[in-house]
Amino acid sequence: IISLLCIIGLQYKRHAAVILPLFRRAKIVNSYDLIVDCTEKLLNQWRSLTDNDPNHIHLNIVDQCQNLSMAIFGFIGFDYDLQTLDE
Repeated sequence: IISLLCIIGLQYKRHAAVILPLFRRAKIVNSYDLIVDCTEKLLNQWRSLTDNDPNHIHLNIVDQCQNLSMAIFGFIGFDYDLQTLDE
């Protein structure tokens, strides 16, 4: 998705033709449970990190959210686990 924002011209049109249909409302609504499951998996990882010290957690939330987006994209677009949420 990030690469789609960075490109222009014919390359954008080619990428958009493949990627944007994956994010239409009907596709997202049908995959709602999958999105919730992936998000819950990430949240469970975060919860497991708080077992040691609930007051002090160091996470790179941007990277983690990008991994969540890639996992969702892999499942919706290719029906494949990209294993981006696995530690």
